[in-house]
Amino acid sequence: MKRNKTASRWISCLLCMAMMLSLFSGITVLAAEKAASGEEDKVLFSTRFKTQEEFSNFADVPVEVNATLKYGNSAEDVSALIDGSTSTKLCATGGVTVPLEFTFHYNAPTTASNYYISGANDDEGNPGRTLNSWELYGTNDQTGEWTLLDKQSNQTGWKNYEMRVFQLPEGPGYQHYKLKITKFNSNPGTIQFSGFGLTKSLVDGSFAGTTDAARTEHASMTTTLENDKLVISGHHEGNQSAQVYNVLYTGLNIPVTENTRLVYNITPQQPLPNNKYDYDFYSMHLAVDLKFKDGTYLSSTELEDENGVRADPNSQGEGKAMLYAQENQILIQLGALKGKTIEEIDIGYANSADLKADGGDFKGTLNSIRIENVAPLNYSKESLVDYAYILRGTNNFGGAFFSRGLTGPMVAVPHGFNFWAPENDTGNTMFDYNAGYIRGFRCSHEPSIWVGDRSVWRFMPGVNTSANGRAIYDQENVTAKPYYFSVQFNQSASNPASGVRTELSPTDHGMITRITYPENAQTPYINISDVSGLAFDTAAKSFSGYKNADSNQMPKMYIYGTFDQAFTVNDTRAVFGQGTKPVVMRAATSFISAEQAQKNFEQELSGKFDDVKAAAKKLWNDKLSQFEIEGASEEQLITFYSCLYRLYLYPNNMGEKTGEGGEEGWQYMSPYTKTVKDGKLYYNNGFWDTYRTTWAAYSLFTPEQNNELLLGLIHHFEDSGWMPRWIAPAGTNSMVGTSSDVIFADAMLRGATLTNEQWQLAYQSALKNASMSDFKGASGGRDGIDKGLFLGYTPGGSQKFSWSIEGYINDAGIANMAKKLGDMDAYTYYKSRATNYVNLFRDGDGVENKWLAAKNADGSWTRSKVDPFAFHDDYTETTALNMACSVPQDGQGLANLYGGRAALAEKLDQLFETTLETDTVGANQGIHERREAQEVKMGEYGHSNQPSHHIPYMYLYAGRPDRTQEKVRQVLRQCYVGSRIGQGYIGDEDNGEMSAWFIFSAMGFYPLNMGNGELVFGSPLFKKITLHHENGHDLIIEAPNNSSTNIYVGGLTINGTPYSKTSIKQTDLTDQLKTQDVVLHFDMQATPGAWGMGENDVPDSLTKGDETPDPLRDRTNSAAVVAEEVPTTLSSGDSIYCADGENLKNLLDNNSKTSATLKPTDGIISLYYTFAKPQAVSLYTLTSASGGKDSAPKNFTLYLSNDGSTWTEADKRENVTFEWSLYTKPFKTNAADYVQYRYVRLDIKSDSEIQLGELELMSTEMPALNADALNGMIAEARKAKEALSDGGYAPLETLMNAAIGEAQTVAAKEDKTDAEIEEACRKLINAMSEIEGMKDLWTKLDAIKKVDTSNMPSAVQNSVRSAISNAEEVTKNYNSTMDALKDAKSQLEQASNDIQSYQDLVAKIEEARQVYEGLTDDAAHKDDLNQAIQNAQAALNDPNATIVDFNHANDALDLNIKLAQAKFRDAYVKIEAEEFTKFDTDAHHSRIVNDNNHNIGGVESGTWVKYSNVYFSGNGADKVTFYYSSQRKDSGGGQIHVRLDSLDGKEIATLTCPETGNDWSNYVELSGDLTETTKGMHDVYLYFENNTGKTYVANVDWFRFTESEHAWSTEWTWNETHHWHECTAEGCTVTDNADKDGYAEHVWDEGKVTTEPTESSKGEKTYTCTVCNATKTAEIPEIGHTHNLRKHEGFAATEETEGQKTYYSCNGCGKWFWDETGTEEITNHNDVIIPKLTPDKPSEPSKPSGGTVKPVSPNAGVNKKPETGKKELPFTDVPQTAWYHESVQKAWEIGLIDGVTKTQFQPDGTLTVAQAIKLAAALYQMEHEGEVALTNGRINWYDSYVSYAVANGIIEKDYASYTAAQMNAAITRAEFVHIFHGAESTYKAINQVADDAIPDVKNGDAFASDIYEFYRAGILTGSDAKGTFHPASSIKRSEVATILLRMFDAAARVSIDLP
Repeated sequence: MKRNKTASRWISCLLCMAMMLSLFSGITVLAAEKAASGEEDKVLFSTRFKTQEEFSNFADVPVEVNATLKYGNSAEDVSALIDGSTSTKLCATGGVTVPLEFTFHYNAPTTASNYYISGANDDEGNPGRTLNSWELYGTNDQTGEWTLLDKQSNQTGWKNYEMRVFQLPEGPGYQHYKLKITKFNSNPGTIQFSGFGLTKSLVDGSFAGTTDAARTEHASMTTTLENDKLVISGHHEGNQSAQVYNVLYTGLNIPVTENTRLVYNITPQQPLPNNKYDYDFYSMHLAVDLKFKDGTYLSSTELEDENGVRADPNSQGEGKAMLYAQENQILIQLGALKGKTIEEIDIGYANSADLKADGGDFKGTLNSIRIENVAPLNYSKESLVDYAYILRGTNNFGGAFFSRGLTGPMVAVPHGFNFWAPENDTGNTMFDYNAGYIRGFRCSHEPSIWVGDRSVWRFMPGVNTSANGRAIYDQENVTAKPYYFSVQFNQSASNPASGVRTELSPTDHGMITRITYPENAQTPYINISDVSGLAFDTAAKSFSGYKNADSNQMPKMYIYGTFDQAFTVNDTRAVFGQGTKPVVMRAATSFISAEQAQKNFEQELSGKFDDVKAAAKKLWNDKLSQFEIEGASEEQLITFYSCLYRLYLYPNNMGEKTGEGGEEGWQYMSPYTKTVKDGKLYYNNGFWDTYRTTWAAYSLFTPEQNNELLLGLIHHFEDSGWMPRWIAPAGTNSMVGTSSDVIFADAMLRGATLTNEQWQLAYQSALKNASMSDFKGASGGRDGIDKGLFLGYTPGGSQKFSWSIEGYINDAGIANMAKKLGDMDAYTYYKSRATNYVNLFRDGDGVENKWLAAKNADGSWTRSKVDPFAFHDDYTETTALNMACSVPQDGQGLANLYGGRAALAEKLDQLFETTLETDTVGANQGIHERREAQEVKMGEYGHSNQPSHHIPYMYLYAGRPDRTQEKVRQVLRQCYVGSRIGQGYIGDEDNGEMSAWFIFSAMGFYPLNMGNGELVFGSPLFKKITLHHENGHDLIIEAPNNSSTNIYVGGLTINGTPYSKTSIKQTDLTDQLKTQDVVLHFDMQATPGAWGMGENDVPDSLTKGDETPDPLRDRTNSAAVVAEEVPTTLSSGDSIYCADGENLKNLLDNNSKTSATLKPTDGIISLYYTFAKPQAVSLYTLTSASGGKDSAPKNFTLYLSNDGSTWTEADKRENVTFEWSLYTKPFKTNAADYVQYRYVRLDIKSDSEIQLGELELMSTEMPALNADALNGMIAEARKAKEALSDGGYAPLETLMNAAIGEAQTVAAKEDKTDAEIEEACRKLINAMSEIEGMKDLWTKLDAIKKVDTSNMPSAVQNSVRSAISNAEEVTKNYNSTMDALKDAKSQLEQASNDIQSYQDLVAKIEEARQVYEGLTDDAAHKDDLNQAIQNAQAALNDPNATIVDFNHANDALDLNIKLAQAKFRDAYVKIEAEEFTKFDTDAHHSRIVNDNNHNIGGVESGTWVKYSNVYFSGNGADKVTFYYSSQRKDSGGGQIHVRLDSLDGKEIATLTCPETGNDWSNYVELSGDLTETTKGMHDVYLYFENNTGKTYVANVDWFRFTESEHAWSTEWTWNETHHWHECTAEGCTVTDNADKDGYAEHVWDEGKVTTEPTESSKGEKTYTCTVCNATKTAEIPEIGHTHNLRKHEGFAATEETEGQKTYYSCNGCGKWFWDETGTEEITNHNDVIIPKLTPDKPSEPSKPSGGTVKPVSPNAGVNKKPETGKKELPFTDVPQTAWYHESVQKAWEIGLIDGVTKTQFQPDGTLTVAQAIKLAAALYQMEHEGEVALTNGRINWYDSYVSYAVANGIIEKDYASYTAAQMNAAITRAEFVHIFHGAESTYKAINQVADDAIPDVKNGDAFASDIYEFYRAGILTGSDAKGTFHPASSIKRSEVATILLRMFDAAARVSIDLP
């Protein structure tokens, strides 16, 4: 039979090859490579070990075959033997007998080294049909002799499709070959096989010649072909180095070009029996090798694969980048070998490791080999997103059995509302990379397969409704990008989408799909499934529907979509006509409403498909192009940018652009309240996973977006009252730890910029999680802390250890957050809690036996022995080994526990070097994380799961950065492989966390200690990576000599400055990025160096030094007895007492859910605790009871005593709020940590009973009071005493002397008793405690003295001045008492508060201005806000304003800001009761609930709710109305108390609620009068009470207030400025609303003169209001003398005659005056006479005209007052000896300067820019207009001076645009000169000062010309003989006075001579 020889046969083969290649090549990658290279890939060699490939690649195919048998089935005839496929076969039946001959013909003689025979599809089921024995002959002349070439027998055991290869003898080739079958394997009669051919391949190593003997040593290997794979098996002999290579293909002729690469897929298999895990990794040491025609091998080169591992087999094994039992793709770029020619392909094994003595086996399968020319990927910055491959993580092994990411192929925008994904699994797994088919396209919201998907709906295009649901595709026809997915389905009658091409691109809330059908498609359709209420509108070409509310409180979702072509409807299908052009389908969704779904559609989907695709691409590329990388392989680029895609995929925005509400028109449907809220809610995040890396990444990479994400988390707390630990969209009860706590804290320390209100909400969410022991599971809170808070750990098994360890990490974050927010009680408490891990430290012999382990509540260990390897409940998804170093917040403390830094390194080594020899592979390994951890191949280190991710960086705490560097690079090399074949990870990629680990580590740093804002340094992966930061500059990490061997950091510089510490605050980088690029330059080397190994180079820890962490511990004893009276004498044990208390022991039982009741006597409850042995009490905690936070104490004082009669106040608190029930709140005492007491008394002020859940009296561990301790304390006391010598404090010195003397006496005694030692120690402790109190005062005094108050109002200055003066007097007075000390401290605190009040007002004014500027012209309350701003500014400018005025102004601004922003509730409109405040700490009682968005329910007696910012406008309210129901059985007779501003605030109404019916459905209105008219903005509290014995009060639907109607008086009331009518209604205090202020200004007439003025006396004028007849008077100035004055010119005195000074006389009254205005009267006329001169006194009769610089003569300034009339300088801080005294004196006399107060000049005070402008303007006006008439501005006091100075050319107009901060900044000396230079036009030079003569002022410097002109004019002289000026320093007031005087009076100028 002739074979078809047409070209189509070869084309078909090539197409087949290309299709098969795609089976092991990344889907997107191939398409991307072609696009990037601009050319098609060129395959030079390819095999998947299939028969048809052997034909096409390695042999000349026979063209004809003949047989000596008959056959019946034409489909299975002899032609099947040469058709290139094993799926067809020869099958002959019906008495076939042997011998049987087949003749194969070639076109020409054909040479081959082998031939093969291939079996058929069912050989294993029909072994009798297979061939057993045969002979093969060859000839070139069929009529001549045939030559026997090979003879085979006993060929049994054929496997289906098996190809067996047999060697031919060397010799010439033949044109004709005859196969003579001589025996079948069973009954003759039937024969079958599928192919015959000649090949150059040597596949079966079992045959002689397949092993390359020259390359074999101490090893053997066989290779067999089975099931389309090359099966490899072999043995390594002994423990010496060994190698073996088998030749696979020879005779090749493949040239290597610059783009040639080798790609092969290999699967190492476990070689050990019983499925044991091989930790010697024999099978990893396999690699494909290439032999070149020059005799060299690939394995002998330095080339590396794309994972950074050398290409040879030994390196591949040592690199450990391959995984057992899974396909691994190895890709090696061969371009460096350009010019060589490949002639042979081998498979090799090589191993030089230190192995077992008896050697070991190895085995694996080689799945494919490909050699190809492919240009490297090289995407532009505009297309970096195209490196991202969304199928990474979908090629998992056995589904969830072994995770390679377990991701879904999500097409979305960053943080998008929806995901869109192809699916071949309708469950949570969604997509399997290897499935090869698609069932549909899913709208998804899945964060993880373990949490599941919700609100899913699907669509699927098709053409064949009768086919099954699997639409088959070839992977080369798929493109999978973040912004675009495309698939071309195969053409097949059985394919439901035969020939259909589907393209999809996303928007935020929707997607667009373009579907192209085959031209011959009869019924093209799109099927829409899983949509409720699906409705098609054929006229509008649209569809709509919804998804009902789903799990995890997912709201109802609405769907709206369109098609761009007409369609008909068939069930759930939109059916289009034959020949339809591409159909474009658009769809959008909404959680708010069907209307909003359509609005989302209209906002996002109006563009064409390509437009939407381009927009989505740009969104992604804007994110990913922040990063540019140099020196990375293609695999690394794909990995890096794909990891960025995963990072920015989550969390997801639930917000929608409604155009209403706040936050730029964004709103969301709250999953908690099912109501629409303002803003964006972000969800889909498991914080246990993500806190470790992703949130630090958002903070550094996208800080603005991070602010939005954080606020999106806070909304969860606002809406639900809790911050869940897994949000999807509401809380899920998954994983452990409330890690949002540390996320918020870390964001704060990394520089996030939320408002204070938002930070407070975040902080409250953390506090509630951490210390409210009402665990809510999915909703929030921590498990087991009802006891764990007091034990210092969460007791028990079942993941309780992990709850503990995560709790400590979060507590560290809360501590740092508390410190930033100024909550020092919480800072101290939570910082201590963060070190409680010491409670779980299990000591043992040697580091290897020390562990962190779980405990029971009684303190016993949960397990008798620690199993380092077990994955069990104590350790969540990990082992004891991995948790042994899980204290990133306190690495130094952990090191100290283990025995030091070296011991910590040893413990870490144990983790990385230990393996479990008995471990096995398979299902019996437990959870998948266990299996995955093995494949990390780094000992027991489990990078496959989040709890281990920090561990490589813990070496930094051990002082071993080199170990961190090598481990990090090992993880980067081994754990992120396989991207091109859909792998990419080992373990779950959870919400971007594992991706962020790669990103950070590849950049060279990592957020090890989350919660403290640091980054620690590792080993950068690339030669250079640049982050284009939002702050405006680039963060550049460069390591030019980086390589796979140069992994160690030899040095680091930051912007050129050496940096040795292994950590850095992130803000230290980002702050610099605001002004400049930041370059981190790493010097990399091949061996460890000394960098980062210094004592102080380790990262920061909670613990300092080498001491073991010592957390605060509760010193109370649960065994304490309840005393029967106030303790006065000590008993043998601890005791507790309260005069009227119940269940007191519940306060000590370490259980917050039990409580004690304490009842008052005369308004006081005194609770006593007595220690059997004295204890320190540096902090105490109180826990509110389960009965409600309102029963917790509010005002209390803690006292300490050693004798029970003399009590020291240790702490006093007022108006304390316990935000929640079961809430533990800490309070610091003022007692020193080392002072011990026997008695404790807590006095609680209360008129009602108090309930408490727990009492803790806490301190750190005290050292034993023995002789050694006494000697140590004496030394400490001496140091403390020495500190007293500076500042002195006699009582303390006396106390210290006595204590030290007594202690020394005791210490010297030979027979001293323990009691004597203890007493001496205590006296020393008490004395040092007193010193601590003094240090506190000194600290406060020091701090407040550093505050510059010179620009603050006098009220603040006076407060500060008085506090400082008093404190200084107390600290220096040796007779001061402790009471005086406390008073001084209190006064300093008040002064600090006054400063804060001023600063708050300044900030509030600025906030108000920003709000004002953002308001439209017609905005309500805009004018009111402006007036409030002006009033506040006036208060700041008013020298007589008080702190109360500032606070009132602040309150008014706050009110008007809220009004202007509409952030209030209208009191006169219905307030829905269920819309109570949700997030404030005192917002509502825990039992109050939102009852189906209709009313509040659960309104028991004693509950309450809060409604924030209720605005009572206009006349105020005088009535309130409630709409309520009250069921007869359980309620009725209860009362609603209406209170203002706090739960115990002013009560304005009490209404009794009668019952309304037999059930809760009957609502009625109830009204009542208010006790007084209420106006303004208030928080309204409703407190519910029922004293009838019934449980409930009422269900309230709504309430509202009624505006008052006034009874106005007919008489006018007035004050100086306004008049009004008083309201006569009882309790009303408002005025007639005549204008916006509530009263009217007077309307004054022109006035009448009631007293005439004279020349020397004032007159008076009276004005009358034309409305109310009020009167006011005004002063009329005296007429004065200016019109009658005559000038008398002065003349000089001589030696013979007297002289005369110039004066003026009045012709009218005869008085004499010094000035021409007649204001300075001369009462003694002799004062004008100048005495005769002596010869040495020259006379000058008048003031010099300027220019002279000689000393002023006695006659200088004869037109001035005489020196004898010199005024006394009032400033007490200007000593007469000061250099500036004379200048200040003269400048003050002239009126140029004044003091900051009447007696204080503040000579060292600095000048601000605004003050300098004011002085310059005043000087100019005095010189040019003769007086200073300028006054302060209306809004900013300096506005008028700035305007005047700009108008007159004194300063540039740029100053007019300065902000308040710029104006109030200290002015430099240079800028001061510049401003003052403009006050005069010319300056006469009197000095010769050359250019550049001033040392620190050079020509060209800022303001240099002005400075030189002042030097030359003698106004400036410099600070030293060289004339140094210090231009950048601030200028002092003393210097200003001197310069002013020299400017005003030329005689004061100075001659200088600069060198």
